[in-house]
Amino acid sequence: MPDNPNRLTQFWQELRRRKVIRFILIYAPSAFILLEAFDIISDNLGFPPWTFKFVLALLIMGFVVMIILSWIFDITPEGIQRTGPPENEQNEKKEARSSVIDPSYDGSIAVLPFQDMSPERDQDYFCEGISEEIINGLTRVEQLKVIARTSAFAFKGKQLDIRDIGNALNVAHILEGSIRKDGNKLRITAQLIRVDDGSHLWSDTYNRELKDIFSIQEEISLAIVEKLQMNLRGGARGGILKRHTENPQAFQYYLKGLYYYQMMTPEGNQKAQENYRKAIEADPNYALVYSILGSNFGFAGLQGFIPPEVAVKHAREYTTKALEIDETIAVAHSTLGMISLLYDWDLEAAGKDFLKSFQLNPNTAWDRFFYAWYLRTIGRFDEAISEFLIALEKDLFNILINTETGLAFLMAGRTDEAIERQRRAIQIYPNGFLAHLNLGEALEVKGLLGQAIDSYEKAVKLSNGSPLSETRLACAWVKAGKKKEAREVMNKVEQMKEAIYIPSSLFIPYYLLTKDLNKAFDWLNNAVQERCFHLPGLLSTPIIEHRMPDDPRFNALLEETGLNKYQILG
Repeated sequence: MPDNPNRLTQFWQELRRRKVIRFILIYAPSAFILLEAFDIISDNLGFPPWTFKFVLALLIMGFVVMIILSWIFDITPEGIQRTGPPENEQNEKKEARSSVIDPSYDGSIAVLPFQDMSPERDQDYFCEGISEEIINGLTRVEQLKVIARTSAFAFKGKQLDIRDIGNALNVAHILEGSIRKDGNKLRITAQLIRVDDGSHLWSDTYNRELKDIFSIQEEISLAIVEKLQMNLRGGARGGILKRHTENPQAFQYYLKGLYYYQMMTPEGNQKAQENYRKAIEADPNYALVYSILGSNFGFAGLQGFIPPEVAVKHAREYTTKALEIDETIAVAHSTLGMISLLYDWDLEAAGKDFLKSFQLNPNTAWDRFFYAWYLRTIGRFDEAISEFLIALEKDLFNILINTETGLAFLMAGRTDEAIERQRRAIQIYPNGFLAHLNLGEALEVKGLLGQAIDSYEKAVKLSNGSPLSETRLACAWVKAGKKKEAREVMNKVEQMKEAIYIPSSLFIPYYLLTKDLNKAFDWLNNAVQERCFHLPGLLSTPIIEHRMPDDPRFNALLEETGLNKYQILG
C-alpha cells in the first residue's frame, strides 16, 4: 500500500496531461446551465415531466463518452490526433530503437566474380582476383557476414537471377560488376543489389589506370560499408582494405597465382608457385605473397603432390619470411599451425598458431575452418562442430569444409548426422571424390559395409584411382571377404609408390586388418620417418579396425614420437 499515493498522483498528472480535467471543468458547468435553461423552457412549452429526465440521461451519457474521447484524442493545430505517450516514454522508445539493429536487417553480402569485358577476354584471373580482394577487405568489418570465394564464385557463368543467387547463398546483398582492362587502362563498374527486391542500392564506374587499382578496391569496399552503415551502426571505415604492395606488376602476378592455386591440381599448383615467385621478384617485401606461397607448399604436401619433408621445408621458409615483414597476416599463422599439427606433432604450438590466426581474422571461413580442425584433432568435438558450422555459413559450397564438418560429427559419435552431412556435400559436388570417400567411412562405422563399399568404389572412379581411395576400398573388401581383390589393389599401389610419393600411412590399415602386425609396424615406422601428414588422422580414426593395436612395439614408437597424443578415440 505505501506506493498508492504515488500511483494516485501519477494518475492525476496523466488526467491533466490528457486534458481530461480541463474537459470536466468545461463540461460540468455547461451541462448545469443547459439543464436549468431546459427546465424553464419545458415549463413554458408544456413538455411532459419525463423529458427532463431524458435530457439529464443524455448529458450523463455524453459526459462518459466525452471523457473517454478526451483521454484518447487531442485537438491540435493539425487537427484531432491520438494522444501520444509521455515525453520521457517516447525518449526511452527512441533510445531502445537506436540501441539495437533493425531485426529485419540482414548484414550479409556475396561478391560475385567480376565479368571480363576486356577486348581479348583474357583477364579472367584479374577479374576473379579483384573480386576476391574486395571479399578479403570486407571481412574486416566484423558485423558483416561475407560469403567466401568458393561459394560466391560457384555461380560463375550461370545465367541466374541475382535474387536466386542471393537466396541460395542466404545473403541480403550482392555485389556484381565488370572489368575492362586494355593495357594500363581500366574501366570498372560495380553495383550493390538488394536481394529481396532486386533494387540497386549503389553503383559506380571507375575509369582509371592500372596503378589506381588499389584505390578503386578501397573505394568500392568503403562505398559498400557506407551504404550499409545505417544498419551496421558504426563499423570500420579505416583499415577495411590493407595494402600489402604498391607495385601493380607484383599485384598482377599475385592475382595470377591465386587463379592457378584454385585449380587444386599439381599443374595448377606449379603455375601458382611460378607467379608467386615473380610477384616477390617485383616486390621483395610482399609479405602476403610469401605467406600464400608457404600455404601453397603446405597444400601440395597435404594433397600428396610432394613429400612432407620438401613441403614443410619451403612452407616454413616462406611463412617465416612473411611474418618477419608483417606478423599480422592470419594465413601465415594458419600454415605454421598445420605444420605443428601434422608434421612437428606439437599440439601446444599448433594451438597457439591456430588461435592467433583465428583472433587476427575471425570473420573468414578458412581461419574458422583451421581452428575447428585443430579442436577436432584434440578431441573437443562440440566446439569443433560449432566452428565448422560457422565456417560453413560463410562458405556454403566449399566441398572440403562440408566433408570435414561431416568427419567432425562422425568423430563425435553422431554417425547419422555425419552420413547426412556427407550426402549433402555430394549434392553440392556429385563428382567430388572426397565426399564419397568420407561417406563410405561414415557408412562403415554405421555397420553398412555394402553401402560403404559402393561409396568407396565411386570415390575410386571419380579420383581416377587415387591411392587414398584405392587403399580404403581394399580395406573394406577385406572386411567383406574379398581378400584376393584387396591384395591385388594393394600390390598395385605398392608398385606405384616406387615411382611417385604415396604416404606410407595409407598401407597400415590393410595390414592391421589382415593381422600382419610385422608389416603394419614396418609401414608405421616408415610413416614416422616420412613424418607423414596423414598419420595424425589415422591415429584418431573412427573405424575401430584401423586403429593401432595394443602391442609393445606400436606403443613404444607412438610414445617416443609423441604421436600417442593423437589417439583421442578409445
